Amino acid sequence: MEFEVAGSDGRPVRAVSHGDASAPAVLIAHGFKGFMNWGMFPWLAERLAEAGLRAVRFDFSHNGVEK
Repeated sequence: MEFEVAGSDGRPVRAVSHGDASAPAVLIAHGFKGFMNWGMFPWLAERLAEAGLRAVRFDFSHNGVEK
C-alpha cells in the first residue's frame, strides 16, 4: 500500500507498506543517494512480509522521484 506523510517542510515523504498492517513492523531506510525503489529494497520488503512482518520502505524528504 502506497501512502504519504507531510515532511517538516510540508513536502510529501512517500512510502510503501508490505504485509499485514497488524504485524510487527520493520522500517527500511535507504542510504545516501538511494531511494525506496532502488536495488534490493523492494525484494527485501517482500521477503520480510512473507516472513510475517510488516515492512515499510520510504524515501527521505527531497529524495526519490518527484510527482
